[in-house]
Amino acid sequence: MLRATSKTTVASDKVVFTITGSGRTLKAIQTMVPAHSGVLSRTTAWKIKSELTDTGAIMTITSNAPSALKTVKALGFFGVMATGAHHQPHHLAMAKGAMGAHAHAHN
Repeated sequence: MLRATSKTTVASDKVVFTITGSGRTLKAIQTMVPAHSGVLSRTTAWKIKSELTDTGAIMTITSNAPSALKTVKALGFFGVMATGAHHQPHHLAMAKGAMGAHAHAHN
């Protein structure tokens, strides 16, 4: 994800991130965006849909709360991806070899 690029499109009721990359970056985008979309949809006030594209993924975030969308806009794609407390146990398990290179059991 370090070499991914993200373009943000904002409308009154949604924020759309178009994330692109190639090679290993493309694979990471297409693995992580859907996985994180599912987790964040369950743990935030955001409704998130993701779809894969030939060059990456599109993440669309909506919410009934205007303040939630302001937060999403302020965080940007990379801030959204770092949101939540599910990262710590996940990365600890990876460090201990309990998971594959970057398997997501929480799809």
